[in-house]
Amino acid sequence: MQNLRAFLLIGFLALTTHVSAQSSRSYGTLFVGSGANMMNFASLNQRLTDNDLPPVSNIAMNANVGGYGVLDGRVLVGAEGTLYFSRNNQEGIINDMVGGYGIFQVGYSIVRKRRLEFYPLVGVGFGSLAIRLRDTRPDGYFQNYFDELPNVRELIGRGPMIQLAAGVQYRLSQRNGYFIGLRGGYVNMGNSGWRFSGGQLIDGPATAGSNFFLNLTFGMFLHDLY
Repeated sequence: MQNLRAFLLIGFLALTTHVSAQSSRSYGTLFVGSGANMMNFASLNQRLTDNDLPPVSNIAMNANVGGYGVLDGRVLVGAEGTLYFSRNNQEGIINDMVGGYGIFQVGYSIVRKRRLEFYPLVGVGFGSLAIRLRDTRPDGYFQNYFDELPNVRELIGRGPMIQLAAGVQYRLSQRNGYFIGLRGGYVNMGNSGWRFSGGQLIDGPATAGSNFFLNLTFGMFLHDLY
């Protein structure tokens, strides 16, 4: 996750520098959001179920933060980072999934009224996810119930990502101020396979980092000069 934070910081610094050099029809925006990612772990979950292990939930909650600049009133250039997570507990075996990705984005405002805006987006970036299986069941010995660490297995997937998305937002004021909106779309992660702490795992199911997402966003316009 440290690489992800550095990736977003560099992108946002470059973005704000570029926006500040543009004409008076350019401005910047910061936003936060939350929603859900609709995953597809069908292949992995079949393998887990075959081994009497709890499957990964295909619905993950998420939180994201980002920023973008609008150049000449229409072209959007920005970046965002998203974290998503889910948990499934089955008879003392806990399956935790945590993922995240950072995306550089370019979009174009095709509908722009006084306060309402709609824009498609395309982005590229990098993502990773980790699935941790923990067996928390006691072995029947009183002392081991307190002393022994749970049996843990972890799967790690990572790879480059492509995003196709769209957003709609409504300004609460015409100039400087706040907005609310929705963002949704699809993020595709190439199948880089599964890893663990010791290296690559072979003959595994698809990584399944690809997902659909839908987020409610809330943000602030910075130095809007329309």
